[in-house]
Amino acid sequence: DEACVQMKKAVERCPNDVFLLDNYAEMLLKRNKRESAKEILERSLRIAPKNFYALCLYAELLRQEDNFHLAELKFKEALAIESRNPFV
Repeated sequence: DEACVQMKKAVERCPNDVFLLDNYAEMLLKRNKRESAKEILERSLRIAPKNFYALCLYAELLRQEDNFHLAELKFKEALAIESRNPFV
């Protein structure tokens, strides 16, 4: 859809912007485009390995794939990073 097209263009212009990458990955996940979302999240995590939001999205992707063990590990990794955040 048009939103995905525009987000993809934004990511192409700013390929290292983890905020854009994460939001694009979330958009793809919501549209059940898991393989594309996985590629984007892996790119985001290469740029910022301690990216809480990307780790949570990656965990959700794994959960959707019924990979519950790895999903739990990714959620725990994210929580360890944000353990002092009162909203987590």
